[in-house]
Amino acid sequence: MTKKNLCLNTHKWPEAIDMDGDGNLYFSDIVAKTLYRFVRDGDGRLQGEEQLLLKGFKHAAGISIDRENELLYFGVRLEGDQVSKILQIPLGLLDRSQEFKYSYKDLKRSVELNPAGLYEYEIGDSRPNGVIFDQKTKNVFYTHENLFLGYLMNKPGYVGDTQGRINQEMLVPNGIHVDPTTEDKTVLVVGQTRTNSILRITMPQVELGKPKRISGVGGRLGAGLDGLFCLENGELLIAGFVSGQILYLPWDGSTYGDPVGIANGLDNPTDLVVGPSSRGADHSESLYVTTLVWWRTFLFPKGKVVEIPDIKARISDKS
Repeated sequence: MTKKNLCLNTHKWPEAIDMDGDGNLYFSDIVAKTLYRFVRDGDGRLQGEEQLLLKGFKHAAGISIDRENELLYFGVRLEGDQVSKILQIPLGLLDRSQEFKYSYKDLKRSVELNPAGLYEYEIGDSRPNGVIFDQKTKNVFYTHENLFLGYLMNKPGYVGDTQGRINQEMLVPNGIHVDPTTEDKTVLVVGQTRTNSILRITMPQVELGKPKRISGVGGRLGAGLDGLFCLENGELLIAGFVSGQILYLPWDGSTYGDPVGIANGLDNPTDLVVGPSSRGADHSESLYVTTLVWWRTFLFPKGKVVEIPDIKARISDKS
């Protein structure tokens, strides 16, 4: 498999990844509790070294970008807070973060003197993992895994939103995305790690459809279902955390087809996004994946961002 490492194995647990309208690539580190960015230069190439944008959080995980309005949504818990929040951060403010020694508190203090669209949505006593912005409703949805209790005692986590309208219980929900093919309604696509299945939730009325267990015997979705990305035609790309695979699932408008591996040997992939190639001029699209070696993570930094080029060709070859 041809792939390109965008950075060295110097991160602790790269968790979520997304791209803005200019092709700049953002990712979070859930253990270091930080936010990073790869900047795309004038000729469309991604620069070779990531920028540290923000740090100083108690918990930091999911990110999602409203590309139209240039806003980044970030699932965090701030130092000293008892509740978690989804931060709404104008991307322009992140260019100024270098002035404040990467501290979110200092960045926030500067905004209090000159309001610029920074906002904090309180979401209660949860640890947001997956985060997704919905362009139709301007709402932000998130998953709370309840990871350890979910596995050990079958205690549910849930899918919530910043408008306080839903609190849908699930067993270890993780990756979350919006199906872009439904024009008259919002359909959330959620990966349920505990049952290794994909669920679909129709909004605004919460109608949890019958789970479509695509996996089952043999772990066909790859052990440890993690992040997912919904393509423009409704098809899915899924990160198999334990199996080290990226899987492709075709969609016919009513059901998903059998998963097909399009990338292997990725250590432990956690999240993924599709966007312009880091090479710039060739106009192809790549898959960008956050990965790590999980069993070394808490002792030594061992995570990175990987680019898998020509993703459309790979999918076409497997279709």
